[in-house]
Amino acid sequence: MDYADLEQLYVISNRKINEVDTSFHRYLYSQINWDNRIDWKLAKYFSLTFATNMIYDDQILITNKKYPDGKKGLVQFKESIAFGFTYTIASKK
Repeated sequence: MDYADLEQLYVISNRKINEVDTSFHRYLYSQINWDNRIDWKLAKYFSLTFATNMIYDDQILITNKKYPDGKKGLVQFKESIAFGFTYTIASKK
């Protein structure tokens, strides 16, 4: 049994990049989760976040147009983008 968890954080001026890789391997079983997140501070009040998530699990049966009966061991992706606005109404002195 082999388990690995790797997290990296990069900060570049107004950007923050976070990468997390989690993998689990056995003799006949593999599972990999890979998350990436990029945060940009666009201005004083605005921010933008882009996130991706890749999952590989060879025990999950996935059906689609190419494999109507299902196939194991396909890669799944999820992407998201978010735009944020932050404003402080009152501040403590």
